[in-house]
Amino acid sequence: MRRFLPAAAALLVAASCSESNGPTPGPLDLRLAYNATPAPRAIMLVVRGPKNDVTWSAPTGTQFRLITADGGGDTTHVVIIAPQGITIAAGTVARIQVPDVRQAGQYTATTTQVTTPSYALVAPISYPVTVVRP
Repeated sequence: MRRFLPAAAALLVAASCSESNGPTPGPLDLRLAYNATPAPRAIMLVVRGPKNDVTWSAPTGTQFRLITADGGGDTTHVVIIAPQGITIAAGTVARIQVPDVRQAGQYTATTTQVTTPSYALVAPISYPVTVVRP
């Protein structure tokens, strides 16, 4: 028993030292999931969550245009537009750099408008977006 106590105490100290108590900055992805047709060319979202020190970007390797506007309070309006002749595939459509990725649960996204390549509006409920850690 005497050998067990020092070993247990050392494990407890090591575990507590390896855990960060401060914020952990990093990315969160906005992921589009759909199996509706046609594929969208543009999507408008309402994203809710803390906005302090948050930056937005299109996913690496895409040509998406990303437009954001402050909606007041914890709300940001986001429009994602694919270039002409290209549609938005299911997967990551935007990335947010946040001050603490451990707070990912505070961010939500709601699709409010979706347009096809011919600019026809389609039901946004068929194009859900979630906020996840990559």
